[in-house]
Amino acid sequence: MDSGHDGVFPDWSDWELHQTSVFPEVRVKHFIELRGADACPIPLAMAGIAMWTGALYNESALTQAHELAQEFADAQPAATAFDGATRTGLEYTVGEGSLAKWGERLLDIAKSGLTVWQPEALPLLAPLDEMIQNGRSPASRHRAAFESRATVADYLDALRY
Repeated sequence: MDSGHDGVFPDWSDWELHQTSVFPEVRVKHFIELRGADACPIPLAMAGIAMWTGALYNESALTQAHELAQEFADAQPAATAFDGATRTGLEYTVGEGSLAKWGERLLDIAKSGLTVWQPEALPLLAPLDEMIQNGRSPASRHRAAFESRATVADYLDALRY
């Protein structure tokens, strides 16, 4: 950065271009991009959008979501929780509750915010409600399909939406 390369020095546009090449769960651009619902069925992606709308666009819900996030952060380091979630799914325990219980709390907050902000979007939350109630994430479905199928073709067939 300080010495450049062959007399060429990076500028702000190079930094902006670089930011498009990394794909973390959350990316700050001219807005906050929440990427956790990439590559999932459309109803679940829409549910994620509705949930974040409810949690972030209503002042009371945002305050509650912030408090919940602080409680979650105090219970376990984020990297440890992320690793546990990728391995165990909604059954993973953070503090006194499973991720399903934490998700239920966030979903309740989102429902309260969505009720005020955009009540017609409440039905979009149904896939998340169902997932939390049955405790099965998309990864659980993938794992069960992988463990119960004899061939890759059978596994892929089981995962069709």
